[in-house]
Amino acid sequence: MSWNPTMAPVPCHDSVDAALAEATWKYFLNPAAQNLQALVAPEFASPPREMLRAAVMIQGAHAAIDDESTIVARAIADSGHAVACRTGCCACCKQAVLANPFEAALIGIYLNNHPDLREEFGRAYARWDGQTGGMRDDFLAWAERRYRDNTDDGKYHFSDFHPDCPFLLDGLCRIYPVRPYACRSCLALSEECANPTTPGSRPGFQGMDVGSYTHYKKNYQLFLQSLWKRCGIDPKAVRNSFMPELVTIFLNDGVERLLKYCLAAK
Repeated sequence: MSWNPTMAPVPCHDSVDAALAEATWKYFLNPAAQNLQALVAPEFASPPREMLRAAVMIQGAHAAIDDESTIVARAIADSGHAVACRTGCCACCKQAVLANPFEAALIGIYLNNHPDLREEFGRAYARWDGQTGGMRDDFLAWAERRYRDNTDDGKYHFSDFHPDCPFLLDGLCRIYPVRPYACRSCLALSEECANPTTPGSRPGFQGMDVGSYTHYKKNYQLFLQSLWKRCGIDPKAVRNSFMPELVTIFLNDGVERLLKYCLAAK
């Protein structure tokens, strides 16, 4: 396998960025401690500059999960089953999608490089915000308790949050090359995902998280810690956030405001 950072959707700013992006991809091929250390070895710049650098680096991580998804899909096919994911299926694009600020910055840079997509997103975000503004924070707090404490007060179900992603247009993802891990790692093994037969079930909630079935997700968390280290931030202080919110903050207020938002009180 090979990956060339010069072919990434968002170009590297300089040779240091390119080297770090390639080192990121290689780390996932061989997640040894020295390879992880290589991601924090170069001299650090200011936190805002490191945030932009991390956004470019994360494309190496994207390339790695894409490789793993291809391998898993091939193994599924070899076992006589078919992966249900295909172009035009957007069943999983109508649910809560969280992202980290590095992913959001990458998407924001991509949108700035494609003004027509940025304009489309602005209109779509206004609709998404109107549909979800009354429940977003409360829903996220419930989901965090559900995962962290394994407690469920029954106030919500995961399928209760089901607006169209603001990047979805005519059944296609407008930021597909830079979509976040939550989207890249989702793989449907049955048509039941898009067309559930269980009464009350909504489409898009039966995919598997590829990264959880390999070593990727564990290594990804260590990788994210290295990115936070580059930005001089304790990852334990970072709050969970919806992807569209983070992208909007990056576009409207810049990278410094995005960093502050992610560190706001939980």
